[in-house]
Amino acid sequence: SRTYVLPADVFAFERAGPLSRLPRGVEVEVIGEGFSDRTVQVLSNGTTYFIFLCDLEDGVDYPASLYS
Repeated sequence: SRTYVLPADVFAFERAGPLSRLPRGVEVEVIGEGFSDRTVQVLSNGTTYFIFLCDLEDGVDYPASLYS
């Protein structure tokens, strides 16, 4: 797994839950694959979310396999 500090506010999807907003500067740990090849599963403050890869590194969009 890898840990990142979000470069901007990010919209995140909770598993079977509402859309959330993770604030700029929050730490997220990539813990698995997402629901598509453009998303990853992350852990932040004890909650699991799905976020888009491009939100991890200020617009950089790599394949999900590089993050898991």
